[in-house]
Amino acid sequence: MIQLQQCDIMKMYSARETAKLLGVSQSTVIRWIEKGELKAKIKKTPFRKMYYVPEEEIERLKKEMYQDFV
Repeated sequence: MIQLQQCDIMKMYSARETAKLLGVSQSTVIRWIEKGELKAKIKKTPFRKMYYVPEEEIERLKKEMYQDFV
């Protein structure tokens, strides 16, 4: 019998998608990433940087942002 292991596939969001989910601008998300306030994978291309934020980071930041409203 072969036992399969469940692997966690991390859902990633672009800076634009992250901004929409958090209700802020894309430039704010990029600024947070570059300041180290938001963890993200950065893919550099010859023409630009592409930012990918893990779903867990978005959930963490949502909790921090909206904790005063709960």
